Amino acid sequence: MTISQAAVEAESQAELNMRSDAAIEQDIWSRLWQEDTIRSLDFHSILVEVENGHALICGHVGKDFHRRRMEEIIASVPGVSAISNCIVSDHELAVSIAQGISRDERTRKYFLNVSANHGWVTLIGEVPTIDAFEAVEEVLSRVPDVRGILNLPVVSGLPDPGTRLAVQPDIGARVYDWAGLVGRVTGVVINPLDRLITHFIVRTSGEEAGQRISAQYVLPVATIEVINKENIILTKDVQRISVYPQLELEEFPLAAEDWKPPFPYKLGQVHWRAY
Repeated sequence: MTISQAAVEAESQAELNMRSDAAIEQDIWSRLWQEDTIRSLDFHSILVEVENGHALICGHVGKDFHRRRMEEIIASVPGVSAISNCIVSDHELAVSIAQGISRDERTRKYFLNVSANHGWVTLIGEVPTIDAFEAVEEVLSRVPDVRGILNLPVVSGLPDPGTRLAVQPDIGARVYDWAGLVGRVTGVVINPLDRLITHFIVRTSGEEAGQRISAQYVLPVATIEVINKENIILTKDVQRISVYPQLELEEFPLAAEDWKPPFPYKLGQVHWRAY
């Protein structure tokens, strides 16, 4: 290698080292968007973060190939120094669930069809008793990569409870009632058994006697009329957000530190309900 070539390579490496994490992250999203199958099938079920050139990708995809392809794309982005790929494919998630059911002596005797769609789990089949139903749910709750359980087996002789509601308010989303903006989402309450959201926490702010005051209210997901990534509109039945309980950690403690929240949430954003 000549001196001039070495100088060019050194300059090029210096430019890569100077790339900001924000620029690298934007580049990653741009390249993922250009991949047709990722854009159409998986784009809204993944999260990318970059810190000091280290790219972390997490979330859910339909196929194992998509997981590998995303890592290839990220590795090609200038400035990426390392990759942590925490993506979970639906295939490997379904296998983990089936293995958990087959290993537990309470559930291995039942024939249950297991499927997953971007982390949302459906079980089709029948169990003889409520105890068996609860055992299946408890086994699934121990699989840390489950995003949420939408369907569980029918109990013999009882009505099919149907599909459960899958709602995931974004942290920071604006919340509106029919009069206007009332606050922003600061957290969610999750049932650790089915890993679904039962309530969301809204921080309000205003002035009283010349002082800025704020409060956090806990609203059930049934109060949501419309939801998208940035906004939530409450139902017309919600006349005043202050009629709902304020957040009390005795009633809604933070999730245990050794528990993995479902995508896309992190510890500190998730509460449980005390029973």
